[in-house]
Amino acid sequence: MKNLKTILSVLIAAMLLLAFAGCSDNKNEKPSETAAETHKDTAEPETAPSGTDAGESDRTAAGTYTGVYAKFVGDETKVTDEEFSLILLEDGTGEHFREGTSYKVTWEQNGEDIEMTETFMGITIEYNGTIKDGELILFNGDKDDDLTYQYVYKLDA
Repeated sequence: MKNLKTILSVLIAAMLLLAFAGCSDNKNEKPSETAAETHKDTAEPETAPSGTDAGESDRTAAGTYTGVYAKFVGDETKVTDEEFSLILLEDGTGEHFREGTSYKVTWEQNGEDIEMTETFMGITIEYNGTIKDGELILFNGDKDDDLTYQYVYKLDA
């Protein structure tokens, strides 16, 4: 019985340690232009793939976005009380800030269509959507499924 208590104590201590290791002190930090600028200053210069014009970029969606609203596709109620934002960098990476947490992203753009993958603690979420006239709309599933979450962003000026 004494061994069982010792094993349980060690397991609980290990779980608490892992839980604290996953927490971050900067949960309420808001994204800033400096995060994008810092990355831009340290990133290696991009070279255009062969066969493309170096002056034209397929990554026109790159920029800093502020969340306008989020909602379930099947629900007309728009959630605006949660602050969320997104930074998309020219190199196809970025950061998604929502629910007080920062999530690393990678993204691809093809015309007005955009695909994004969000990664956090080994879990990935796939997004797809569109970018047009400074408005970015992302879905975390089938955009015709009522249980899919829709995020709408506006490009910061």
